[in-house]
Amino acid sequence: MLVSYCGRTWIDANPTSRFIEKASSSESESLEDEFPQINWVELKKVNSEVVGWVSIPETPLSYPVVQAPSEDPAYYLDHDFFKKSNYQGCPYIDASCAEVGYQYSRNVVMCGHNLGHGSTLLFATIANYSDTSFAKRHPVILFQTPKTKYALAVEAVSVLSGESPSKRTVFESTEDFHEWYKDCLNNAQIRLKLPADIPQDAQLFSFVTCSYHKSNNERTVVYARGVPSSSEEVVSSTSVDTE
Repeated sequence: MLVSYCGRTWIDANPTSRFIEKASSSESESLEDEFPQINWVELKKVNSEVVGWVSIPETPLSYPVVQAPSEDPAYYLDHDFFKKSNYQGCPYIDASCAEVGYQYSRNVVMCGHNLGHGSTLLFATIANYSDTSFAKRHPVILFQTPKTKYALAVEAVSVLSGESPSKRTVFESTEDFHEWYKDCLNNAQIRLKLPADIPQDAQLFSFVTCSYHKSNNERTVVYARGVPSSSEEVVSSTSVDTE
């Protein structure tokens, strides 16, 4: 059984790639070209809980993102985008964001599995952000919906024990949120500077996955910020410098 399991994780096939009408270009002249073109009509026919698509240029990460339901927060940990029982799960926005909607959440927590064993599926790419050189080469995470696009500038990366809290979405006030995020940044292993055109009140996204750098019970959390734009205008997050 163990051999069979490991063998499956080495098969890096992404069945949701059929919803991509045009992949991002490796020779893009603008950030707009970095967003893959998605067939939203077909995507929503398959799963009405889809809210967007996440991708990282020049990496294998390119997947639909669903909203985890409040009545079953762990559903997408062991069900795929097609709602079939599957240990690989599906990238999802935490159920605690469902009530107000991710658009109005101070911290949008997006989770996905890292299958390990050399697999590049799902959020394995997120775990790579614990490497400073990788973070420098991939300073932008793209998230798009049928109406808006976010070019999210990576600001910090933390590797936490699985016993430590790795998410928070409810805050008593703006000041409470700022204090919490300040602590996150102070404790982060990697810090990157935001581009000048990203306002300080830009929406925060936290990308969370398992990682196996020092133990089998870790979480890598990537904090990235940006503002939504229309399909005609995408916020530039290029030229991110390290401190």
